[in-house]
Amino acid sequence: MRQALLLILILIFSRKLTFSQQAKLILPIGHTLSVQLAHYSPYNKLILTASSDHSAKVWDAVTGTLLYTIAGHTDAILSAEFSPNGKRIATAIVVTYFFISILLF
Repeated sequence: MRQALLLILILIFSRKLTFSQQAKLILPIGHTLSVQLAHYSPYNKLILTASSDHSAKVWDAVTGTLLYTIAGHTDAILSAEFSPNGKRIATAIVVTYFFISILLF
């Protein structure tokens, strides 16, 4: 009787352990290369990051949730700023030694 009870308990607990260790696929949502800068929006609700991976990202400052990804540059973004009212973003890269490419969003 004790052996049967022990066997049942082992089966129950081993089944719970098996379910708790299932693999999950987690996709990266952040930048894939180094972050060049990070700025808060004028009202501290958003964070803007710019990266060597040719993208800028806008994050919720409270939850850390990714809200937008800004793509379109052909090189590392070296500068990014919110407009004074926080409704627009300007990003810039150095294309050649003298010229700067600017995208407005």
